[in-house]
Parts: sequence; structure tokens; C-alpha cells
Amino acid sequence: MKSNGFILVELLVALTICAITMGLFVHSSKNRAQMLVILEENYSLERLKNDFLILAKIKKIDEINPKHYLPLAIEVSRNEVEIKSQRLKDTVLQND
Repeated sequence: MKSNGFILVELLVALTICAITMGLFVHSSKNRAQMLVILEENYSLERLKNDFLILAKIKKIDEINPKHYLPLAIEVSRNEVEIKSQRLKDTVLQND
């Protein structure tokens, strides 16, 4: 005789599949957020390098505004720019 409702095993299998799917979704969202931060940092670093070269030629390195290169944490001095971000730590752009 066959019952017309779900049995406990079928319910547990469905809940397990749902839990695995939700876990994978959360994990992929976390990875996506990390990749976006890495992309933003790389883009900001390239912009900073190009701006540094231009401003070094006209001797106005001290006019670099750190807020324009977020999420990079940078420190500007008279002849160099030091990057303080964790992933790009100890990178220094210097004027020759």
C-alpha cells in the first residue's frame, strides 16, 4: 500500500539538498565580494601608478589625494607614495 504524502526520508533528502544549495550560494557570494575588492584594488593601483608618473613629471606628487584611490590605503610624502593595504603591503612608488 502506497501512502499519498511525503515520507520522512524524502523530506530529509530535500532539506539536505536545500541546505547544500544555500551553503554554496553563500560561499559563492563571499568569493564574489572578495574578487570585487581585488579588482577594485588592482584598478586603483593602476590609476595611482599612472597619476604618479604624470604628477612626478610636473613635480606635484604631494597633490595626490588618498581618498581618490579607495579601497587602497596610501600614504603620500614629498617624493613617494607608500601603499598600506594588506594585499599590496610595502609597495612604494618613488620619484627618481
